[in-house]
Amino acid sequence: AIVVGEEALTQFDAGRSPTEAATAGATRMFAPVIASSLTTLCAFSVLVAAAEDAPIREIAIIMLVVIAASLIECFLILPGHLRHAFERVQRRPPSRARQSFDAAFARLREHRFRPLVRLAMANRGTVVTAAFGVFVVMLLAWTTGWIKTQLNLNLDFEQVQANVRFVSGVTDSDKAAFLAHLEETLAATDEEHDGNNLVAHIVVANHATLDGESKGGPQFASVQAEMTSAEERELSADAFAAAWRERVRRSPSVDALDIARERSWFSDFSILIKGADVETLKRASDDALRELVTLDGVSNLRDDLPYGKDQWLLSLNTAGRSLGLSTGELGRQLRAAYDGRRIQIFQDGDNELEVRLLLPEEERTDLRRIEQFPIKAPGGEMLPLAAVADLSVRRGIDAIHHHDMERTLHLRGDVDIGRITGQEVVAYFDANIRDRLVERYGVTTGIDEISLAEQETLSDGMVQFLLALALIYVVLAWVFASWTWPLAIMSAIPLGLTGALLGHALMGLHINPMSLLGFFTLTGIVVNDSIIVLSAYKRLVSEGVPPGQAIEDAACSRLRPVLLTSVTTVAGLFPLMLEQAPIAAMFTPLAAAICFGLLYGTLLVLLVIPVMLSLIISGTERLAQAMGRAQPRAA
Repeated sequence: AIVVGEEALTQFDAGRSPTEAATAGATRMFAPVIASSLTTLCAFSVLVAAAEDAPIREIAIIMLVVIAASLIECFLILPGHLRHAFERVQRRPPSRARQSFDAAFARLREHRFRPLVRLAMANRGTVVTAAFGVFVVMLLAWTTGWIKTQLNLNLDFEQVQANVRFVSGVTDSDKAAFLAHLEETLAATDEEHDGNNLVAHIVVANHATLDGESKGGPQFASVQAEMTSAEERELSADAFAAAWRERVRRSPSVDALDIARERSWFSDFSILIKGADVETLKRASDDALRELVTLDGVSNLRDDLPYGKDQWLLSLNTAGRSLGLSTGELGRQLRAAYDGRRIQIFQDGDNELEVRLLLPEEERTDLRRIEQFPIKAPGGEMLPLAAVADLSVRRGIDAIHHHDMERTLHLRGDVDIGRITGQEVVAYFDANIRDRLVERYGVTTGIDEISLAEQETLSDGMVQFLLALALIYVVLAWVFASWTWPLAIMSAIPLGLTGALLGHALMGLHINPMSLLGFFTLTGIVVNDSIIVLSAYKRLVSEGVPPGQAIEDAACSRLRPVLLTSVTTVAGLFPLMLEQAPIAAMFTPLAAAICFGLLYGTLLVLLVIPVMLSLIISGTERLAQAMGRAQPRAA
């Protein structure tokens, strides 16, 4: 709409009637606006077809609908409004303020911007090298980790939780004492940080969320605290959870403790270790956890091979074997006593009842009596269990997982995104721990869950971005009937991305899915600015203006619409970029990518695109001359 309105105003200032000016503005800008819309549609259609994240796909669909609606408004509704506006201007001369602004802008364009364009055209190599050199620097800052990537959105939810798994056999009084300690440290943490962080908290017995799973049973408990809104407190949920965690004293009655913000089922990273027996996997896990816990910003480290209840291990001794006992016979007698032996089944109406004979409950629940349990030898002798077997106790494993038919455990943990990312933890593991585990324990490693999803999201995003670039190139080649002009237009994309990456670095943001969406959006916007400049050049050349002068005039004539497009977009997104509310802050990287990309890229588009167009035209002419000279020699 800005482009059409600016062109219509130019025609009106040239002396055309209101109707002619409005019509000419829409007619002359129809091709470039359609081309700009098609390139933006190409960028978002790739996301609609390939994006797996529902929010990103929905945003892309909304953008496609908005673009279609804006085209209808731009060419069917806007010209009528422009005609009425021009008629009012005819009846009432422009105000003095408007005349002063127009004169000031004209001086800026002719006395400041035009000499800058000429300077750029006179130093084409320097301009291109500098512009794309900065892009390479920012790209390296991203790929080397100076600008971090965290494709888990990490929303600041409004709850923190302490999830507890107690050791087997812990008394109710010990459970109550530790839960009371959690409540005391929660209140002390709140008081230490202005006392306005919490709304309320509750203690939940027999339930906790650990290892990404909802757990139930008497050995589980949790403390859940609701926080005030982010604007009212000084700490984020992550920082508050960390401060709470530092105050908590570990208790011998606690097997696992996870204090963190309320989050999705997945942790911030997940590393696979597999391929060995359970004991070896557990030793490999403990080895890795001892080193990972030293990383700054890593917390709640755990694996999903947790110790469970105590297990009694029985092995026949020499006396038992001499009596002819077998391990199987020993197990059958113990099972009959503790699990019972069926001795009768009878019908009670429609119900079938089973009668089982087993030890009294007080003997089955008192493990101290197991050593005196009478065992019948094959010869009929009755001997205590301790006389025929050796007994030992060890902690059992609560659950054993498999991946590709191999025993597997997951190393999981949370990160403080301000200090380290999940991808950096995985990279540290691969560089410093993996080879040692493989050599020492004979295991294999990999990534899963959120770490695998992040890797796939980044690789899929790159493929989608390349596909979008290919579609944009095809559309531009078709619209301009040239294989080389699209290269000049698309050279604006690295300029916009340079600004987007620079904005993330300055604001301390990480690259996340919303950042990638911002990159796609920015690609369409900066390409649109380039199309406007190139369309003006094409029209000027068709009117007989020399190519060099046409390039300069095109850049200067399109200064106002390009600036208006960028300024209005930045003004609309600027409040969102500064928003601190938890849900709105999710879109901060999207707004930052577009705002900084436009602020940095707009002026460079008006300088670099003319330079690139000049280089392409010069190169095409030299190639044509070379081919013309070579043709007679070939004949």
